[in-house]
Amino acid sequence: MASELYSRDILRLAASLIHGDRLADADGTAEVRSPICGSRMEADVAIAPDGRITAFAVRANACALGQASAAVLRANAAGKSLADIEDIRTRVAQALAGGGAMPDDWEQLTAL
Repeated sequence: MASELYSRDILRLAASLIHGDRLADADGTAEVRSPICGSRMEADVAIAPDGRITAFAVRANACALGQASAAVLRANAAGKSLADIEDIRTRVAQALAGGGAMPDDWEQLTAL
C-alpha cells in the first residue's frame, strides 16, 4: 500500500518544496500543527490591495503527502483570492471524501 500511496508524482512534488522558503515582506504568517501526526506547516503570504495573493512561501515538516499538498498550494496560490483558495479546498475535500473527481483547476492535484 505504501508504494501506491507514495507515488513517484507525490514524491516529486514533496521534494520540490524549497527548504527554508520565506517571504521577507510577508503581510501575514501562520503556523499549524496536526495533533494527530505532529506535522507542522508554516506559511508566509503577501497580499495585493485587491485581496489577491502576490506571493506565497511555505515550510513543511510533514510526511510526503503533506509536503506534496503544500507544494501544490505554493505552485498555484499566486494570483488567487481567498475565495478562490476556499473554493478549491472545498472541492478537494469533497473529492477526498468520495464526492467526485479531484478538481482539474490545478494540474498537480491529479497526483494526489
